[in-house]
Amino acid sequence: MDDRSDDIRRPLTQRIEVYAGAGRKQWPDDLKARIVAESLEPGAVVTDIACRHGCRPQQVHDWRRRARSGQLVLPAAAGALSFVPLVSESYPSGEDRLAE
Repeated sequence: MDDRSDDIRRPLTQRIEVYAGAGRKQWPDDLKARIVAESLEPGAVVTDIACRHGCRPQQVHDWRRRARSGQLVLPAAAGALSFVPLVSESYPSGEDRLAE
């Protein structure tokens, strides 16, 4: 049963969440990076990913922003494409088409 509803006709649930502990949870950068990488997969839903990992969607969006600005380094995906620089040779003016 999904208890996240905006329907005002639905009765309120009697669910209470109690957070105990020493304040804010410290998320390691490597875990943040894995969660962000998961959120960037095609068809991924940030809210579902955040719920699965026990964080808030706002945190995931913040971590994604940090990854875009280079403040959070994402793990390299296995088999991911990488880019290499293109090197081109230029021929002297009269020989450019004759050499081919």
